[in-house]
Amino acid sequence: MKRAVLVNGIPASGKSTVARAISKARGWPLLTLDTVKEAFFAHLGTGDRAYNRTLGKGSYQAIFATIGDFPDGMTYTVGKSRWPINWAIAWRRPPTGYG
Repeated sequence: MKRAVLVNGIPASGKSTVARAISKARGWPLLTLDTVKEAFFAHLGTGDRAYNRTLGKGSYQAIFATIGDFPDGMTYTVGKSRWPINWAIAWRRPPTGYG
């Protein structure tokens, strides 16, 4: 079983700062929406708001697909989450191997 600490909050509330602090203090890997999304932007380019949201959904899928392949028994920190909204939008069901 894998566990994830999801850092949630309104825009500009310090989610990234808190996620980094938790990750560092506990020695847990950190996966952030911004890190994945910026890589997509660098490769695919930027666009309008709808495109940005699409890349955000894809970024969440990439994060949880990656966690699904990580070793069992570990905990991961996921920063910049907006649960439960993006969970419901990004997946029809939780990714295989996560939970």
